[in-house]
Amino acid sequence: MSLWLIFYFQWFINFFHVCCVALSLFSPYFISMKPIDHFFSQIDSLARSFRGEALTFQGEDGRQPKDRLVNAFLSLTAPVIGKTAAGDLCLYCFDKLEGKKPEALEKLGFIAAFLIGEYDDNTMRLDAEDWDELKETLNDASGEMNMDTLTELLGELLDRGVLDN
Repeated sequence: MSLWLIFYFQWFINFFHVCCVALSLFSPYFISMKPIDHFFSQIDSLARSFRGEALTFQGEDGRQPKDRLVNAFLSLTAPVIGKTAAGDLCLYCFDKLEGKKPEALEKLGFIAAFLIGEYDDNTMRLDAEDWDELKETLNDASGEMNMDTLTELLGELLDRGVLDN
């Protein structure tokens, strides 16, 4: 009986070792997506659903995907700037995007990326109007925000010359 116990114990140790080695080899594939990456995948999915047609969020067909994207935007940005400010900023984006090509939805992701500290100047573009809207949003939300976060975001806007206007 003890021989079988030793055999199973040795088998378990070998199996465990093989699993650890396999996990270490494939670990880059198990790393989860960052929240902003997931948000961009949701944007991409919605953009593809328009099949190159102009963005419209009116009616039953446009409301459900828009609601999912709004909820995702709010879940990313509301902890930073507050739910009211995040909702207002999201409405600004959707009003600005109405009638444009589906690729324009990326702007919503760029704004979210800026607010959560994931903005990349090399791959993401916002126009002057967007930067001004971010400045106004931060000014409006300043009473509800963490001071360190507010200082960091306003510093980013200062570096871009947005506060000079």
